[in-house]
Amino acid sequence: MAQSLITVDAGNLLFKNALPGLSGPDNTPAFIAAHGIVRAYKAMSYDAVAISSSDLSAGFDFFQQTSDDSFPWVSANVYDENAHLLFSPHIIKKLQSLTIGIIGLTGGGVHNIEQFVITDWRKALRSEITLLKKSCDTLVVLSNLTELENNEIQKDFNEIDIIVSGDKKGANVQPQVSHNSLLVQSGGRGKYIGKLDIVRHGQGDWLVVSSQSLEYQKNKLSSINLQLSQLENQQSKTGNDFSQRIARLKLSRQMLSDQIA
Repeated sequence: MAQSLITVDAGNLLFKNALPGLSGPDNTPAFIAAHGIVRAYKAMSYDAVAISSSDLSAGFDFFQQTSDDSFPWVSANVYDENAHLLFSPHIIKKLQSLTIGIIGLTGGGVHNIEQFVITDWRKALRSEITLLKKSCDTLVVLSNLTELENNEIQKDFNEIDIIVSGDKKGANVQPQVSHNSLLVQSGGRGKYIGKLDIVRHGQGDWLVVSSQSLEYQKNKLSSINLQLSQLENQQSKTGNDFSQRIARLKLSRQMLSDQIA
């Protein structure tokens, strides 16, 4: 099966790397660090990076410069003083026959840059869904909203398939299914990179299988195959009847194979 990769970040990019005083009187070291983070993300070919309210403290000029340098910032609800959308609200990514719409949502919070206005994410998300659902097979939200707000998305926006959370109060979150969507989050401060493997089988509900449990099932299947081989050889050589044990093992093998598939 061909594999494809999308690399995203749900925000708090600058916050989680502990950049104090981005807008303070002596902010040169912080800006050097912030530009270094952006260069590192570009080197890793990130497809989309959401923006948190804390990130906005880097200032208008910083985001203008990095946007001009083609850094993939996404936010559907950050405007300037004149009600102009400042960033791309979404990015569309094509993977083989699959078209994926990636929407950025900025959470409310404290920032000290008057040029940025954070509007209601609900209205912005509804507009993006209306725009993208006709052309995209899968909709992903990069959210640095709160846990309660992410739960609201899962409950009230059934068109969203995946939520990648950047809640700075959260840690690693194993995939969680609620309603029609899957929510994931990796730990903050740049210490973790989360990898989510998805196998698409058309329409249907999410089925979450951890890599540990899948590895356990595969090891158990190998053990059953070995037992079957030994019993069948022993039965052939000695003439002893192991047919009932062989039948039970074959049934277990079939059930495991179905679960793995």
